[in-house]
Amino acid sequence: MLLIQGMVVPHIKCVLRAQLIQNKFSEFQLGIEAGSQRFERVDKMATALVEEENPKSTLILERQEDLR
Repeated sequence: MLLIQGMVVPHIKCVLRAQLIQNKFSEFQLGIEAGSQRFERVDKMATALVEEENPKSTLILERQEDLR
């Protein structure tokens, strides 16, 4: 029975560690998705400003190019 307990505890720790890593990766993916959506919204707004011939269009275009 001691051997079984000795084997079970490390296995449980390994499973819990794997779950923790999976949770952190899921959080990371959500952060990437949110950042991507935010980038797309800002990029569309910047494009609209340029199309409306905003006085800072040149600066906006340069910044867009830097971020891409």
